[in-house]
Amino acid sequence: MKTDFQCSVEELPEHPELFMAISHYANAFDNAFSYLIIHYTKESTKGLPNDLYIEDVKHIYPLDFESKSNLEFSFDERIRIEEPIWSEAVLELQKHMTKLECKKGAHNIHQIIGFGQSDFNCEDIINDDIINEFVDELYEDRRPKGDLSIWVYLLRYERHAFYPQNILGCFMDMVNVVCNRLGGYEASEQEVAGTNIYKLLDLFRSFDPSELQFNIIYSSILEEENGKKFLELVNRIENRVDFIKTAFLFMFLRNRYTDDFKFEPKIIDHCKKLGVEFELASYLFGIVLGHIHTYDCLYEKLPLAIFKEKVVIPEKLEEKTQHNQGKKHPKTTEQPKDESSQATEEITKEPISPEESENGIQEGIIVESRMNSREAFPTDDVPVTDNKGETIPNDMEKKPLKTIPSFPCVMAKLRKDGTPYSNCTPITVTSPDMYFKYEKKGWKVLRKKNIEKGFFD
Repeated sequence: MKTDFQCSVEELPEHPELFMAISHYANAFDNAFSYLIIHYTKESTKGLPNDLYIEDVKHIYPLDFESKSNLEFSFDERIRIEEPIWSEAVLELQKHMTKLECKKGAHNIHQIIGFGQSDFNCEDIINDDIINEFVDELYEDRRPKGDLSIWVYLLRYERHAFYPQNILGCFMDMVNVVCNRLGGYEASEQEVAGTNIYKLLDLFRSFDPSELQFNIIYSSILEEENGKKFLELVNRIENRVDFIKTAFLFMFLRNRYTDDFKFEPKIIDHCKKLGVEFELASYLFGIVLGHIHTYDCLYEKLPLAIFKEKVVIPEKLEEKTQHNQGKKHPKTTEQPKDESSQATEEITKEPISPEESENGIQEGIIVESRMNSREAFPTDDVPVTDNKGETIPNDMEKKPLKTIPSFPCVMAKLRKDGTPYSNCTPITVTSPDMYFKYEKKGWKVLRKKNIEKGFFD
């Protein structure tokens, strides 16, 4: 991007609008050294990049002080890298891009679910001020405090208490959010447990998990005296929608999809029965996931004109291919058992039909599975010989199998001293696939003293 300026170079810091002009079409970037600013003098380039020559360049500016060091290391040592002009503006640019990514995530999920043409406008409730506060807190490592919107407290909520990993836990999370909003700070587990509404919910711990349903717990809140008082309190804070339903559904989605969003028609159909609150909850969840965790599902769901046509393999040809590959076992419609489905809880009033149960379709919260620690197989120290019987020298010592951290863990791009770059937002990694994905990009696990909370803590 090119822009002209009439002031002197020394006066540029007083004109941040120039920075916004030249960075308007910049892509989202993790590191500020992805871009640099070149000051050149020429009568006319006619908009052609190849019309600019090295002798026209007067100054090279990094975006911030951290990228100045990187550029000095990677550039020709004879080239002088100037001090950054708008170092503070870079953070604002990254915030701005993240806010756009959040909105794209919300848009993507609504397109996936089918809310694209809905008359209900989520932006009337979740306005730019809420998204701005949400993103600012992430970048500035702040927790919500004071008289903020209850939707900010919901978006930034982190579970620290030992709530059940089922729908009851989602209701308790909702109560925790309300307590945070009323106190203007993140309430302790003891403070939440002391409320009458929590004591009402706590009675459901004795229920068989297979009998816990959304309507049973929700109805008790509407009918019991302590539940009615809590409902009145919540309505004084937010009365445009049912906050209890919305917060529950948001927690349900966040616990179920800890990485990328997946379209599950049965789950979506049941959630839609709860009304516009699901539309708002999915919008909020899209803000948290952002574009990066929703675009793959969007591409899979929508008939994009730029996609290749899917090739359908005839069944007989597929069976022949399997036979040639040594697959002697006949095809079966039986699906492998999903251990996580055993830990799900019903969210609708209707019981699960036998047909659905056989297919493992249960609606609820999936309990996050933990990976068991594994040891490398022991090997005897036996010398290796070649085909002539001569011993092959062991130049490489035996190395243990690569270990992975326990989940969840926090990853970021780190400096040499082990601290994250200031312009890199750490993320919470919840699965091995997500861990290896970011490890390939050069991300590393943060130590406890340097951990910054991410989206999904």
